[in-house]
Amino acid sequence: MQSMYHGTLVAQGAFSLYRKSALEAVGGWPESVGEDIVMTWAMLAKGYRIGYAEDAIVFTDAPLRSANSISSESAGRVA
Repeated sequence: MQSMYHGTLVAQGAFSLYRKSALEAVGGWPESVGEDIVMTWAMLAKGYRIGYAEDAIVFTDAPLRSANSISSESAGRVA
């Protein structure tokens, strides 16, 4: 669906690639909730095109336990 617009309105952070110059042009990666949306809209406002590859296959790794659950377990609680 998004490819109909020749791009996307939100570049999901974990599955995106960026040119360093484009990130620098918008002030870098923002420290905010929804930072991928904020950064994407800033790039669109500067005239950048956000591409979308509907046939891409990607994977991400995440820790099995978060730091929060590890500290909870060390206190004798199971998260």
